[in-house]
Amino acid sequence: YMSTNTDKWFQTAVFGLLFFGFIVKMPIVPFHTWLPDAHVEAPTGGSVLLAGVMLKMGSYGIIRICLENFKIGAVEWQWVMIILGIISMIYGAYACIGQTDLKKMVAYSSISHMGMVLLGIGCLSEIGIEFAVFQMFAHGLITAILFMVCGLAGHNIGTREIPLLGGLATKMPKWAFFMMFGFMASLGLPGLVGFVAEFGILYAFWEFIANTPQMWMLVFGMLSMMLTAGYYLWAMQRTLFGDLTTKIDFEHGVHGGPVHDISKYEFAAMAIMIVLIAFFGIMPDYATRFIEGYVSMFAGVF
Repeated sequence: YMSTNTDKWFQTAVFGLLFFGFIVKMPIVPFHTWLPDAHVEAPTGGSVLLAGVMLKMGSYGIIRICLENFKIGAVEWQWVMIILGIISMIYGAYACIGQTDLKKMVAYSSISHMGMVLLGIGCLSEIGIEFAVFQMFAHGLITAILFMVCGLAGHNIGTREIPLLGGLATKMPKWAFFMMFGFMASLGLPGLVGFVAEFGILYAFWEFIANTPQMWMLVFGMLSMMLTAGYYLWAMQRTLFGDLTTKIDFEHGVHGGPVHDISKYEFAAMAIMIVLIAFFGIMPDYATRFIEGYVSMFAGVF
């Protein structure tokens, strides 16, 4: 038997130890430095698996282990989760602006999006946790297609460096379409799965801080979304539009022959992701119904 004070101290300490381990896995600033280099060095399949599945193990652990078992500790660490989530959202988005490697840019965008997941968890509300889980699902779909696009750039063109690219929409229209779709989904275009997830988390955060002195903090969520739109649209403009780049020899590509658009197999793989991103963006209930049954256990707990 432990007294209330002992139990509070114990839960706070254990929650903190587990929490910091899990946010390294997500990753959350300032424990994020391993992720961009890991993505750059990993093959395309490895990046898809790392971003689409493995990063979610961190947030999954926070929800299933920390929140379920250490509810008092969760309340004590609530504002730490919220502040670290906001810092990751803004820092990840800001860092994307300065990247020249497409793959590294998408890696930093993952830090920003996982920061939003932590923000949703930090709200400690049913809707916040529900849309944090939905954001994990949405991010897995979106980053899969983004890393496929980046991998195909390196495989077919021979470089992922944005300053060397330009005007590729005319040379590789199918590849350009998938890049545009992935970017639009990731920046939260309405009608796609990313919008539903991000809107739900920001709504949960607004519910949490409404009519409190901290209500101004909602500005950080808006800033993160604006930065995200900025770096994706800027990268898209420099990569796909304008005059065709003269810095790449399209007649003698990586494999010796002319640079070609994506194959039918590559098209099919990314088309599946597009269908899922659009379907769950229009009808998110088909996913959230599986989440609601679980998160209902948190109703009125915190």
